[in-house]
Amino acid sequence: MLQVSGDLKGAAAEYAKASTGNNTPEPIALSGQLAAIMGRSEEARQALTALDELEKHRYVDFFWRALLYLGLGDKDRALHFLEQSYANNEGYEIGLIKVDPMLDSLRAEPRFQALVKKVRGRREEAKL
Repeated sequence: MLQVSGDLKGAAAEYAKASTGNNTPEPIALSGQLAAIMGRSEEARQALTALDELEKHRYVDFFWRALLYLGLGDKDRALHFLEQSYANNEGYEIGLIKVDPMLDSLRAEPRFQALVKKVRGRREEAKL
């Protein structure tokens, strides 16, 4: 979690390493989000386009688009994609939204708080 701890250069290097020869959505979204945070919004938008292209060949979780839009400062779209992730029953990432530090800027949003409750409810049901 280099990005969360403030080591943006280190995070960029790790994301670049992860994307080398790896055509998966995670490094594309994470590097795009980091670019947006660093003020390089065009690079972040290119990451969104890259996810669109990737989706022609494989499923791309809505969660990754949420991170990109959050990096671009579009909380409404980020929340929309997080809600889509929940609705599609996407796995691991959406299940951790309560503690994911990448989503900290959404914590005060009522829609986010409601989504956290839904996710917790689903997890509780799964335990039964």
